[in-house]
Amino acid sequence: MVLKMEFRNLENTERKTKLSRVLTFMIIVLIGMVFIFPNNELSAQEGNYTLVKRNAQTNTFCDGFGSCYASSHLGRVNYWNNTGYIPINKTIVQNPSLEPLYDYGVETGAYFAFFKSTPSTAETVKFYYNESYLDGQNPHKTGFVTYQPLTLNYRNDLNQLQQINTIQSVTGVAQNNSFEYSNAFGSGFNLIYEYWNGLLKEKLMISNFSDLSPPAQYILDGGNATVDMDFQITWKDELDIYIEGVLWDESSTKTTNQSVEFKLGNETLFFLREPFAYDSNNSRISLKYQFKKQGNKLYVLLKTDYEWLENAVYPVNIDPNTGAKHPGSDGLTNSEWANPTNAYSSNNLYAEGSSSLEHTFQVFNFGIPSGATIDGILVKVEAKAEVSNEKLYVSLSWNAGTSYTSDENYAYGTSENDHTFGNSSYLWGRNWTSSEFIDANFWFNGRVGWYVEEQILYVDDIDIRVYYDTCPCPPTDTADYDWDVDMTQSCSIPEGGGTCNLGSTGTLTFINTGYATCINTITTTDLGPFNSGQTLYMNSGCIIYVDG
Repeated sequence: MVLKMEFRNLENTERKTKLSRVLTFMIIVLIGMVFIFPNNELSAQEGNYTLVKRNAQTNTFCDGFGSCYASSHLGRVNYWNNTGYIPINKTIVQNPSLEPLYDYGVETGAYFAFFKSTPSTAETVKFYYNESYLDGQNPHKTGFVTYQPLTLNYRNDLNQLQQINTIQSVTGVAQNNSFEYSNAFGSGFNLIYEYWNGLLKEKLMISNFSDLSPPAQYILDGGNATVDMDFQITWKDELDIYIEGVLWDESSTKTTNQSVEFKLGNETLFFLREPFAYDSNNSRISLKYQFKKQGNKLYVLLKTDYEWLENAVYPVNIDPNTGAKHPGSDGLTNSEWANPTNAYSSNNLYAEGSSSLEHTFQVFNFGIPSGATIDGILVKVEAKAEVSNEKLYVSLSWNAGTSYTSDENYAYGTSENDHTFGNSSYLWGRNWTSSEFIDANFWFNGRVGWYVEEQILYVDDIDIRVYYDTCPCPPTDTADYDWDVDMTQSCSIPEGGGTCNLGSTGTLTFINTGYATCINTITTTDLGPFNSGQTLYMNSGCIIYVDG
């Protein structure tokens, strides 16, 4: 078999731009094998699989013999560091380089977060968004918001106020992805921030109901008493705040229990998520934000119903969060779960569905190579139930929700559990093609069963793995077929040990850096100048490495 060959290294497989030079490579002959070494080979390992490629949502692993799988989430697992995608590192460290006025921070993710040692200082916490860390594309859209915790107060419908306590000059402590101001509002009130892949989680943990001084009678008589955590906020001048879809004029007082968007023009860069509180018995309640101006300063109040706090099981967590925009999407047809974006990544925040309610999720960004043979689909759902034996029914669509596979189901218990639906060789009752995994076509649908009426299933994360074989031969009924081999996929040439017919003028093109296994040894490596038409012969067994 004669294969006409050229080596091509592309920064992006979407751009098929040839290099105008001959790639330099080093050849070492060792027991009949030829190696052309890459500059930046990935090394992460899972069993027999090696990490070969990343994008924002997906890690792709291959075994070196043409078998691969793409592990994808709805949220980001990697960020762009100006040269390529690398894993998000959630660890909070001292002395962040970009913000010298802050003592701690995270600068290794899709957004940055910064913290001052003492919560009583101005602009205590900063959430910073820079679009260049998402995908490396221009233009780079940036924005930030800062929060300074001020006071805990009682308020009522008459807007009467009773102060509980002010923020204390305590010292915060960083541990892994958590930054905690213990006793921030006095004994028993801990203010905790947690850095997760897609959001900065904030929670005020109240240890005991007795830590709250009793409200005065006039607070109770005024109706609907609330415990309010007051913050002063600042944000980048170019950003606008939208409350329930309406631009805030920054002068009127606005109250909402919905998410609040920070927009640059018409694009939402980040948002305050719907606020809620939960106790130690899984009782949950929706909270309210109130935005107001006082003097020349702007404030946001987080309002928790006092009557709920009276009956809660302690400790209680009051939990607002700031989140970056997501690459994933949901709810194009079935849209019945509460807080669906909480299932975009594993962060101990939950999408919530009750009996018979269902929800669709899409845009997983798998990156399955064109023409790949699909071997199996594994779906891992991290979830727990309000009562044991609450079932989740999972089905998959290959044509944007027009058709679905038959359901697979599992009964979850009250403790969080990772359950896998399907496996590396399970095809969900049909044969799949690579084109059915593009974002427009592939949908996940989850439906909660009817074990106990109105009981809730809490879904933390959805991880889908697509197993496939790469580099199938060109179709035998097509003359002079040009065959592109993506070197990041570590495939076999020819796949499965057969003979590939490229015709008399077909070209085998190696795209990107990486390696591929061929059936035969390369006995001729003098290819001549780029595009010179030289041929290369394969006999006996080889591995090809393409250098960047």
